[in-house]
Amino acid sequence: MDQSVCEITGTSVLAKVIRDASAIIVDEAPMTHKSAYEAIDKTLQGIRGKKKPMGGIPTLFCGDFRQILPVVKNGTRAHILNSSLKKSYLWRHIIVKKLTTNMRAHIFGNSAAGDFSQLLLQIGNGQFPITSLPDTIKIPPELGKCGSDLKELKDRVYLDLQNNGTSPDWLAERAIVSPLNINVNRLNKWLMDEFPGESKEYKSVDSAPMKMTQFTTLLSF
Repeated sequence: MDQSVCEITGTSVLAKVIRDASAIIVDEAPMTHKSAYEAIDKTLQGIRGKKKPMGGIPTLFCGDFRQILPVVKNGTRAHILNSSLKKSYLWRHIIVKKLTTNMRAHIFGNSAAGDFSQLLLQIGNGQFPITSLPDTIKIPPELGKCGSDLKELKDRVYLDLQNNGTSPDWLAERAIVSPLNINVNRLNKWLMDEFPGESKEYKSVDSAPMKMTQFTTLLSF
């Protein structure tokens, strides 16, 4: 079993905050590797001196396991599943509560949003018809048109960018989301080449010059 812990000393300010904590709320919990929660659990037990899950602090894990699971570099499906919170020794202590009403669709009375949420649930539960094994589905036509390649998708979403690209409202109404950086970089380059006007590059500073580092170190003494 992994014995990793967090680097929090018992006399630190953060340790005092942990001792005084009444609850912990974790959003998008399924996205985090189980080892992170296990390290936090051991750390909290040590700081609070209680051999209870999460040091005895009531903890609410929020999220949907139908969405993105932990990312395991070069990992197989088995590696990804094994990294899930459900595979942690903590899972047996967790009481599962399920939400059944899409409040966004319910409050605004948006039937289209309600239909879309039901479609997502069907896909996530494996109830949507599979067109090709093991896990390929056909996107319903009411969700939109499918393009044959990235170039066609870009042209459909950002039609006549030369004339429309100066309108903030027009740009705010559209976006292309991709899970692969290679496609994002390709789309960005195409779009930047088509934007009207001259392009400018602004670089952020992520390191200090050596002389400045030495000067700061000298001052610290």
